[in-house]
Amino acid sequence: MHKYRFPVNYFMTMSFPKRIFQNRKMFGWLKLTLLFIFINACLMVPVSLMLSSLKSFDIRNVAPELTSQIADRFAARLQNARLSGGNLKGADSFSFSSKGTLLAVDLENKWSAQGGSYHKQISGVDNALIMQRSQFIITDKSGYGFEIHYPVRQAEWQAGNAKQLKATLGQLWLRQYKPLLLAILSLMSFAALMISNLILLGIFSFVLWLTGRSGFSAIRSFKEAVSIVMLSAGAPSIIAMILGVAGMNIATALLFQSIGLILMISLVFFRTHFQESSMKKQSQIKAVSG
Repeated sequence: MHKYRFPVNYFMTMSFPKRIFQNRKMFGWLKLTLLFIFINACLMVPVSLMLSSLKSFDIRNVAPELTSQIADRFAARLQNARLSGGNLKGADSFSFSSKGTLLAVDLENKWSAQGGSYHKQISGVDNALIMQRSQFIITDKSGYGFEIHYPVRQAEWQAGNAKQLKATLGQLWLRQYKPLLLAILSLMSFAALMISNLILLGIFSFVLWLTGRSGFSAIRSFKEAVSIVMLSAGAPSIIAMILGVAGMNIATALLFQSIGLILMISLVFFRTHFQESSMKKQSQIKAVSG
């Protein structure tokens, strides 16, 4: 295996249990770190595809207090409204105000929001939904607030009841903030995967290292143990990625990776017993039988 350079030597080793043990001293800590990132990246591929296919968004995630105040009687006033050329048409100006919540159609732009891009506020109220001619404003007691512009292209508009109106607001919010949402969810997912794999692979590495400390195996350092685990995780992670891309549930794909890692380490033990002498005996037996 010495004739192959990194990372080719990794791919040439990871599917062969005997080679995994034999080449456990092949990687330094920098390469092991890169391999750990690669394993996580494999699992992120189906997660990213799933996130990119997101078609709807629950507006309660950014405006929980406001959403609870949107009732059917407000939605009914918007039933005949429509979006055309980036403007709201077919609705008359009106407003409902109760207990710190303002619900309004404001075609004259009487109200204006202040604050940062994601923390808009309307003076004098905690929660607000204001449908203006070219945009709508949502502010919430939680501190989030947005100005969402209506799309110029045709957009579905349903507001016959509160449920339909909330779904419409969620879709319009997603059209404007989808890149930001995907970036946040991707970073959170990658961080969660890294923590999960760090714990999983760390436990396996620690157990293998203990076998060397106890004299049960020929694993002489923690780095060797980590190398065996990283090599053993390669094929299961790639297969889990393929299954995830093919449509398998992400949680099931992650479970498959964990089971595959256990099976691969078991195969390494079955073929080598974690001993150099065991591999030599097998080679001698093959030579005699040949």
